[in-house]
Amino acid sequence: MAVANKQQAVKETNKEKGRCNAINLKKIIMERIILLTESELHEAILKALAEYMSSPMPYIPRAEINIPDTLEDLDLSARAFNCLKAAQINSTAELLGYSEHQLRQYRNFGDKSIREIKAILNEYNLKLKY
Repeated sequence: MAVANKQQAVKETNKEKGRCNAINLKKIIMERIILLTESELHEAILKALAEYMSSPMPYIPRAEINIPDTLEDLDLSARAFNCLKAAQINSTAELLGYSEHQLRQYRNFGDKSIREIKAILNEYNLKLKY
């Protein structure tokens, strides 16, 4: 029983030392920041930024999103598809470069086609240009 109490006491002492060290470290850092001139602070920030930028960035995998490349893969109605082809828009990427207003300027491009295209793009979390 005495051994358990002694180990507990050692753990608590180490925790207190850790808290003291963290508090002291914070005080030292704050004192040094206050003592820095503006140019020294600027240099320190640039140095820290350079170190951060030179360190290897962690790999973050992108979620797989299967966005169709071609208009054929969007499953548009014949009317909407033909309107896009007449406007010489051949891919999803090109379509995203157009605003609703620009599309309406093409012949036979009305509300129904616009609504359909916006609904299909919305399924892929995409929108027309504003």
